[in-house]
Amino acid sequence: MKKLLAVLLAITIVMSMGVVAFAAHDGGTHGIDSEAAVGEQKELATSGGSQFGKTDFYLNIDKNAVSGDTQISATIPLWVCMYAYGGDGMVVTPADAYKILNTGTDTDIKVYAMRALPQEGWTFNTFDSSVYSGGGYVRANNTLTAAKTMAMTVNGVDLSTISDSENTDLAAPWKVVKNNGTTDGELKLPLQAYIAPGGVNEGDDTNVVNVMYFVTAA
Repeated sequence: MKKLLAVLLAITIVMSMGVVAFAAHDGGTHGIDSEAAVGEQKELATSGGSQFGKTDFYLNIDKNAVSGDTQISATIPLWVCMYAYGGDGMVVTPADAYKILNTGTDTDIKVYAMRALPQEGWTFNTFDSSVYSGGGYVRANNTLTAAKTMAMTVNGVDLSTISDSENTDLAAPWKVVKNNGTTDGELKLPLQAYIAPGGVNEGDDTNVVNVMYFVTAA
């Protein structure tokens, strides 16, 4: 047991989404979220016995919104804790526990984009599927060498491809069916990860990445 604990490293992934997701986006200078708004009143000017005035119209467009959309309701865990073996770089992830739930009863939803922000000096390399070939961890195929280097996928998306980028378009299987009146719809997000063997000196939970999901009605 002592030998096991000596190479056990807890790694925390903090997820950015809270409890409820809205079918709206950040408002612009002249509007708030998806609401329409009218600015301050201005008295008409008089010229030659007649009055005139002008109005500037602004259009704030949400490219993913559909008319008639109402609030969508979805939940995702705010954190995930994984365990890494510093000696050989293997990372143990929660099995089938990490998922997005659609708690709304009005519409199916989908994740249309995501973003990964490395934390506390961590960097992400391309995930090599041969490291987990045959369903088990293959240490010989783990070529990571630098400390605080990790490779990871979420539902098949390699985090190195969206690390520090705005987002990426996602195709199936990123749809979550609506609550049927009894049971929330769910989308399981399988995780795979490994780190560079050796050279990792964290002894407690360390935040390695913040993953953001962008959700809209399907």
